[in-house]
Amino acid sequence: MIDLDKGLKGVQVGSCKRASNAMTSGLKSLQFNAYNPSETNILVYYTQDGGCYDLFVGPNNITNDTSISPKQGNAQAVCFTARNRFAVLQPGGSIGIYNLQNEMSKKFDMPISVDYIFPGWQHLFISFQRRGIFFEVMV
Repeated sequence: MIDLDKGLKGVQVGSCKRASNAMTSGLKSLQFNAYNPSETNILVYYTQDGGCYDLFVGPNNITNDTSISPKQGNAQAVCFTARNRFAVLQPGGSIGIYNLQNEMSKKFDMPISVDYIFPGWQHLFISFQRRGIFFEVMV
């Protein structure tokens, strides 16, 4: 991948889903895990199919020959919370903490209706009914 306007060069990591109608659904967020300097971790969240995500995990020194297959799941929102963990707001309203193999390590059933989650180091900022709470998710 080359940006001719700025002269920047990059490497394609993997391919993302395409929305059937980009005006109503599609890619909502793209997050790089800044907590993990030893490898490349990328979360891509889509609004299509009721909400879903792709997790790309690969080496830090990606080359043109590297292709990373995404691990996938359903979600209302996703964000990184640590070097090797990410949080998923699940369709039922609970929050799952997953490792980079896309395996759930902890689940929190929320007593409130969560609108969205925002990242923090081993914490989440949870948005609900125009309010917010700081939630610890250490596993």
